[in-house]
Amino acid sequence: MLYFLMALFIIIGVLDFIRKHGFEQYLVAGRSQNAAMVTLSMLATVIGGSATMGMVTLAGNVGFPAIWLYLSGTSGLMLLGVTLARRVRETGASTLADLVGMLIGPRARALVAVIIVTGWTGIVAAQFVAAGRIVDTLTGLEATGSLVTASIVITIYAILGGQSSIMKTDALQFFVMFGALLFAAGYLWNSSPAPLANFSFEFTNEKFPFSKALYFLLIYGGSYLVGPDIYSRLFTSADDATAKRGAISAAIILPIMGLIVLFIGLSAAASGADPKTLLTVEVVKILPPWAGAWLLGGLFCAVVSSADTCLVTAAGIIEHDILKGRRVSSMRIFIALFGGASLAIGLWRGDIIGLLLMGLGVFTTGVVAPVATALYFRGKRAVNRSGLLAAIIVGGSIGLAAAISGIQWLSFLGLGASTAISLFSAL
Repeated sequence: MLYFLMALFIIIGVLDFIRKHGFEQYLVAGRSQNAAMVTLSMLATVIGGSATMGMVTLAGNVGFPAIWLYLSGTSGLMLLGVTLARRVRETGASTLADLVGMLIGPRARALVAVIIVTGWTGIVAAQFVAAGRIVDTLTGLEATGSLVTASIVITIYAILGGQSSIMKTDALQFFVMFGALLFAAGYLWNSSPAPLANFSFEFTNEKFPFSKALYFLLIYGGSYLVGPDIYSRLFTSADDATAKRGAISAAIILPIMGLIVLFIGLSAAASGADPKTLLTVEVVKILPPWAGAWLLGGLFCAVVSSADTCLVTAAGIIEHDILKGRRVSSMRIFIALFGGASLAIGLWRGDIIGLLLMGLGVFTTGVVAPVATALYFRGKRAVNRSGLLAAIIVGGSIGLAAAISGIQWLSFLGLGASTAISLFSAL
């Protein structure tokens, strides 16, 4: 199934490449997507292989509190849908950095563009690592070869078709992924005499204290309230009402997916196997061979949906916001370069959750509060743009220190400082 999916993605990409789409179609899919497509594409993007496999690994390490990975995303996504989604689409921006330029100014646009491009190499690296583990399980290639192979296929697909190809396949990828996870959960439930008997339903424990839950809620969840990949889906919607419906619908479905993935992770963890291989090895062993192949194919779909979105988004920011151009040919080059940089990071560090949080740390502490503030007060009152720029610089700098040092409380300090300065700038 994996080879079929790889071939399908490349064929769709080649067909879109032949059509020679313009910049608008390549970056934001012509701004013509309906609510159903926005919802499915958003879900396919946020429930990426790194989030799915990362949550199963986290469940193997800490137990039920792993649910915070999805609860955090749900909270941020619902808040986005209720408060900001319409405002995001109303701006007519093409990228998050473009939107920042409209709201806060050109210096903030350039700064946020650099933050996203550097931070999202870690996000894409996490997707590549997840894809490599899937290819490793299915093909028997050694780990490095699997990671390189998966990364090349995903990058080529993104290069060929851009956002237009991604939107075409996201719905298919979501249903393949959802069906595979749902079947796996049902099979594990039926194979256990008391599937919930040994579960400890606790939201924090010694391995996952309240401070960690708060960190996930603010840092990981914040990227759902303001984030380049999430906003890239809003930019493709036909209008502002469609953007709002898409975000809210995705927020309603997301926790259901989270519970399914958590159940799979907790069930597989009972075997005592290495948490990193629970989903790609242990669960696959339990399932019938055809179902195991389906699950791995679904996981690969999840990875592709997230990684290709991030690749196109980052390349679009480089071309549109840093170089001020609108050339599809340049974007394709930047996708290749960005994919190569992410692959290098993935080879250096194979910790999926660690890569995700590393990529989000500086962005969330520095960018989320100023952008959310500017969006919320847009059309209501004038905000101090210099103050919001200062919030990005102060919060991002402290977040960078937290990422380098590994001191968690610095992330809270950075986000708190950025939020306080942003709110003061709106007075």
